[in-house]
Amino acid sequence: MSNVCILFGEIHINSEPDAISLKQILERRIYLDTYDYIPEKKILIIDAGFDTLKHINWLEKFVYKKISEYMPENSFGRLYFKEGQFFSCIYFGYQKYHIADYGEPDFPEWWNGKGIRG
Repeated sequence: MSNVCILFGEIHINSEPDAISLKQILERRIYLDTYDYIPEKKILIIDAGFDTLKHINWLEKFVYKKISEYMPENSFGRLYFKEGQFFSCIYFGYQKYHIADYGEPDFPEWWNGKGIRG
């Protein structure tokens, strides 16, 4: 079964122990397709997903907060989140995060709202 929700991108994380701790948290509810920490650059590459919508709230209330705590001071980054046709960007700073939702793009004039969503 494919994942309904996907969290992906790369972000700075303070240390390898922080990356391991975050991995243990994520593994409880999310399937990790890619989870690679590059210690010399302090970068975490993540591609994770799940198929239960109730985990979205868990991400927003707990995981994003934890990621922001593990970010180095004066560092900024972002991850992307996709749920079906909805897409958002999560911006991170040290002990801060912000979720920015992307809107549906305008359709070309010739399309006239036809098709699956029209």
